[in-house]
Amino acid sequence: NRSMHISGKFDELRKADIETQKADIESKLTNIEDGIFVKTKEHILKLYDECGSMEFFGRLNVEQVTGLKSTRASELIKMMLEYDIIKPVQGHGKGKYRFD
Repeated sequence: NRSMHISGKFDELRKADIETQKADIESKLTNIEDGIFVKTKEHILKLYDECGSMEFFGRLNVEQVTGLKSTRASELIKMMLEYDIIKPVQGHGKGKYRFD
């Protein structure tokens, strides 16, 4: 069945793309290593694993994935914005982001 073959290829390409993006995120974290605690890096990578393929995510997603409380999740988002790890998404309501 030809459609299954194409679909399988798409999945392979998508997985490769996700791995490349994750490597980019890890590279950005390495570049700012001195300013970020190990646990914070773990939260960012965990968040990327869960939300990286989503069109966008918000603070509630950050809280659910990382287990952080609201204030700390907001601080993590702010830090990721400052280091260009994520960027705001327009048109989906306030406080929506995606990995850059």
